[in-house]
Amino acid sequence: MMMKFKITLLLLIGIASVTANAQDCSRYYPFKEGAEFELSSYNKKGKVNAKSIYKVMEVSNGGGAETAFIANEIFDEKGKSALTMEYKITCKDDIVSVDFSNLIAPTLRETYKEMEFEMSGENLQLPNNLSTGQSLPDAHAIMSVHVAPVNMKMRVDITDRQVALKEKVTTGAGTFDCYLITYKTILKNQIGINQASSSKQWIAEKVGVVKQEDYNGKGKLLGRTELTAIRGL
Repeated sequence: MMMKFKITLLLLIGIASVTANAQDCSRYYPFKEGAEFELSSYNKKGKVNAKSIYKVMEVSNGGGAETAFIANEIFDEKGKSALTMEYKITCKDDIVSVDFSNLIAPTLRETYKEMEFEMSGENLQLPNNLSTGQSLPDAHAIMSVHVAPVNMKMRVDITDRQVALKEKVTTGAGTFDCYLITYKTILKNQIGINQASSSKQWIAEKVGVVKQEDYNGKGKLLGRTELTAIRGL
């Protein structure tokens, strides 16, 4: 479950990389209808265990903000479609904002979709003006599921987001000038079981996430995800 969570989180935080015909609002996540981004995820032994394709279906403007509607399809290690979902991201005042509900893995939301649940939290934000040593805002999401006679609660916290450095990164999609952002993730449930992990995420202008590495609470590599194809830019 944790590995699926981390793959999904990467794609929602970083690969929501697409919007607007006007590139002024979002520097790192250019919104453009029809753009597609393919990311491949590898386990710690370097074997592909998932692939995700993101496509910008629509871009709209209103209320001083630009909103991109994203379709995401996730494939398993055999190339079989395992999950499809849609979500949106918003760009306003030089800040891209990913809705807090997207911090909860879609596999969890799918599990409880027939049940009554509530969500609350704080959006994940990325400003246009990044610089080495910069601290970025935390984010969190809380999902409360009502299953009589008990209520279940899960919480995801994204903390300690730091812009570490700037460097070139090469993947199957090309070579990119990237900022490296590091952060920590804590997944909690109501019975006090916490799962802690950390991540390194490389993002490039007009592309979004180029590469990510995920580590467990002891700092051991769990796997990585890389941008392997771009279409429609």
